[in-house]
Amino acid sequence: MNEITAPTLRRLMENDRTLEEVRVSPNYNGDPGMDYYSMRPGIADIFPRGVAGWKMAGEIIGNNTSLSALMICGAGGGGMKNLEVFFSGAKRNNSICRLSFGPNVFGGAPFLLMVPLLENNCNLTMLSIRETRIGNDGIRLLASALSSCSDHRLESIALCNCSIEDGEPFEELVATLNLDIVAQPSRNSTLRTLDLHGNNIGRTGCAALAKMLSNPRCELKALHLTDNNIDDEGIASLADGLAKNEKLAWLDIAKENPITNHGWAALSKILCNTKTINDTFLSNHRLKNLGQGKHHTRVSGRIKLPKDLASHLKLNGKSSIDEKPFAPIQKILDNHHDWNMSQFIEEELQYLPYILCWIDRAIILSRNVDGNATTRKRNIGTLQSRRNLTIHQFVRTMPLIFVEKLLDNEI
Repeated sequence: MNEITAPTLRRLMENDRTLEEVRVSPNYNGDPGMDYYSMRPGIADIFPRGVAGWKMAGEIIGNNTSLSALMICGAGGGGMKNLEVFFSGAKRNNSICRLSFGPNVFGGAPFLLMVPLLENNCNLTMLSIRETRIGNDGIRLLASALSSCSDHRLESIALCNCSIEDGEPFEELVATLNLDIVAQPSRNSTLRTLDLHGNNIGRTGCAALAKMLSNPRCELKALHLTDNNIDDEGIASLADGLAKNEKLAWLDIAKENPITNHGWAALSKILCNTKTINDTFLSNHRLKNLGQGKHHTRVSGRIKLPKDLASHLKLNGKSSIDEKPFAPIQKILDNHHDWNMSQFIEEELQYLPYILCWIDRAIILSRNVDGNATTRKRNIGTLQSRRNLTIHQFVRTMPLIFVEKLLDNEI
């Protein structure tokens, strides 16, 4: 036991609430002053020696009730035996909310050892694996670990720069995440963020993610796919999955992926399908950002999205009034100037009250939405004109029915 480990273990045994995160590592160079990480407030290191040291560290962490984050940075010469005895004690912990595996943990075997911790700890919401070459075998083991504890409450999973390739192992992992949603109708999905940047999921990976995104019970709000060899076909698959998705607001895909205007067009279409007014209304009004920022990338230089796509994203980002998005109103006004009601007139007058109600609600929203005063005034005038035009089209097409309903006090 060295001069760093002893005080850290003592703080853990005393449930020192100022100690928020512990990093467990087999390496100690005797110069903690050079380690910026260990100098950060609320963070400390443990350097176990031998199997006995790993076992003691795990038992002390298992009994602690205030620690919020744990990082494993390797296993030392004892390899899996060290991690096995460590997790046999640490699995009793109920306070850790973030579990991380650092750059020196190779392969995926440790993931099976963390299963009891996932099952027993209802506060564990974040799993982070970064700069670790787990590869396809590791992904399979991670999928197996997650499927064996389907009651986990993970809200964020990060698998960054982990040498993940497109193919069956990654599809198995996504299928496991999707199965968590499908197999338990009474339980809402907890996963909100999935970070996969710096891998190589390619087309097949995008197709697997699209299937999960198309599930109405998928609760993902952010999906990070920077630098994943995603091309036009890959983003087209994602676009298909997002067509009916009402949750994902952030798709970090613009940087370090070989996507051309052809691929962006597929995404633009699901954000604003202009085929009919109804198609525009049912478009995706949730997605707000593709991670484009104001950055340069090594693949495509400065990121510049097509104007129509950038406009749709900006519109989706507009503030909502009473949780009713303004985006569909503006998209309809911008893209449907003839206001053809023929598709609704076929059903006689049954749709007219709903259409007029929507227009009236749109007028109210337009008055309250943040933005340019001139634009608000123009939109309100346009909507009032469209309201009169709608009534005119119905009356002109079926005057006798309209008069009959009017005489019967049905309208």
